[in-house]
Amino acid sequence: VITEEIHNPLENDVSIISFSCEDPDVFVPTPITIPGRGSGRIRISYNPLTVKKPKDDIKLSVHSKELGEFAYLLSLSATEASLDGTMRFDTDLGSKTVQTFRFKSYGTTQKDAEYDCKIKGTEFTIQKSVVTPVAKPGSDGVDVSLDICYEPSNLGAVRDTLILRSRGRAVLYQVALVGMCRKPKRKGPFEVVPMKID
Repeated sequence: VITEEIHNPLENDVSIISFSCEDPDVFVPTPITIPGRGSGRIRISYNPLTVKKPKDDIKLSVHSKELGEFAYLLSLSATEASLDGTMRFDTDLGSKTVQTFRFKSYGTTQKDAEYDCKIKGTEFTIQKSVVTPVAKPGSDGVDVSLDICYEPSNLGAVRDTLILRSRGRAVLYQVALVGMCRKPKRKGPFEVVPMKID
């Protein structure tokens, strides 16, 4: 996201009413009001959902009825997402623990906002899929939460990876999962109440 300042030399307030761009993943929220003899900033967002090669001289035009057209040349690129952090779990054998993974969904269509959830091993479990609300173009995305359960079957450490992939354009989230299973703790004491049997 970048911002650009626009000056209004007129006495009255003016509005930025629309924009056009050669790249469909560029978005400028409109309308924007700029005060008379003042200035305002436009917010230019680039939210591609796939890896894209660098592109230069992409034309963006921002339109005002009173001030006319403001033209910009953009340089755009989108690289593959890196690992989105590490989640660490710690519990005893015979127990389980749950943590919440939070991410942003930028899907602007229903298909882009549907994700398949995959973990290779069996120590960690998660729901198979999640459907998120559709994000508004140019927004900061939609907050999404998923619960991950770690229920170990062996002592020691285990590693795995959570992969979230959009069913639409290939949005990919990857999170490293690290679990540590310790010896079971003694539970109790439990009170046993004698029962009278007739």
